[in-house]
Amino acid sequence: MTPYGLVFVALALLALLPTQTADKKWAGDFAALILILFAGLRFETGYDWIHYEQFFYATPTVIQVILGGASVPDYSDPLYLLLNMAVKSVGGGVGVLFIVIAFVSIGIMHVAISRFCRNMALVWLVYFGVVFLTAQMTTLRQALSCSFLIAALVLMIESRKWLSIGSFVAAAGFHVTAIASWPLAALAKYRLSAMVAGIIVGAGMLLAAASVNIIPMLGGLAEYAPDFLAYRIAFYSSLAPAPITKGSAALIVLHLAILVSLYFLPSKVGRDDPYIKAAIWLTVAVLASHLFLWSFPNIWNRVMMLSLPWQIAAFWRAWEASEVRRNFKLAPAFGLAVFSSAALFYSLTKPQAAPFVPYQALPIVMITGSCGDGHERLMKAQAEYNQYLTPQTDIPAEIVSAETARINSVVDAAALDIEKKREGASVVVEAVRAAVITPTEIYDTKAAQQTEEQISADCLPPGAS
Repeated sequence: MTPYGLVFVALALLALLPTQTADKKWAGDFAALILILFAGLRFETGYDWIHYEQFFYATPTVIQVILGGASVPDYSDPLYLLLNMAVKSVGGGVGVLFIVIAFVSIGIMHVAISRFCRNMALVWLVYFGVVFLTAQMTTLRQALSCSFLIAALVLMIESRKWLSIGSFVAAAGFHVTAIASWPLAALAKYRLSAMVAGIIVGAGMLLAAASVNIIPMLGGLAEYAPDFLAYRIAFYSSLAPAPITKGSAALIVLHLAILVSLYFLPSKVGRDDPYIKAAIWLTVAVLASHLFLWSFPNIWNRVMMLSLPWQIAAFWRAWEASEVRRNFKLAPAFGLAVFSSAALFYSLTKPQAAPFVPYQALPIVMITGSCGDGHERLMKAQAEYNQYLTPQTDIPAEIVSAETARINSVVDAAALDIEKKREGASVVVEAVRAAVITPTEIYDTKAAQQTEEQISADCLPPGAS
């Protein structure tokens, strides 16, 4: 756990330093660089790497497609597919892919948010403590999508219409769920009244307190959804609800505190600040997902990946312009640092943290020649997670059949290249195949969800639920 601690300490020093110095930009730039390297140079660390690795080796190069030796796979996230093809076509491997993803996702977010926040080091400090494990070590496609969504919102506020539209489309190209965020382009122009926000949050708190689980009610939408969504809706709506843990409760409190601050910190002039208005909408959105969909961390974690960097940046923007700041300059930065350290420690000390600890760095692996035990830790963690993935209801046979055929085709394509890469890969492939749905035995293992669309969707980092 030492590497995580060292990174956190470095980010904390950078986050607190800008409050005392005039030149603040360099600290944020350096913090972003630290996270890019930490995320991009990991080796077999986290919950996602094996799934992305399988997909990468099953992806053809551009030359193979042009010469007719392979066809372009039918994939719901075309830009992620094209990114894999591009990296593979220039001779890069999975390690290069991870570095590129980290550079793009963190880099775009950094450039966009730094346009309205002067303490980016604080933004990255909170990001690292709260959502880094989810974004950069579990759901890379979602991280890429969120970075383009954030850029799109900034461009929209700056009245750069066509670039904003292009960024919104790019976000959906990396993860189709980004389409659900498009209404923000229109809503963010208006200030959400405190009364409406209070009604939404209050209703959500009542549902969560009464343990009303609305996820199963969404199962009926499966028959009206496109094929690539039908199975997922049916499957997830049948899972046992995840409880509200101490970690998720603490996050709800954090979002509530930020929401109150965004309403009461700004002056009359600051209340019309477009970045703060957008932050209010994002904060209400993440609170609504937390409270109305409390039983399904897969959703509210993804919403938080989009909202949290903007929330922290907008909060700091409001704080710097407030009268309160004169007497308590370091208080919020220090408080957020303490919260982030507690969140990171909580996540890394849970039993499910095995794939994250110890952190394995690619340069160290290249120097020592030892691949470590990342593969074994991941397989063990996934096996232990199986008990939470047994559906409580049957899934329609036609959905099962279609998903089975799709998974088999992906596994067959991946097996050819994976077996060339490392010994023992066939064991992983067979584990996936053994777990594929049959009409009489519904997905009762984790491996059944290790497909290209469901990459790490259920492998949320500990403390995220």
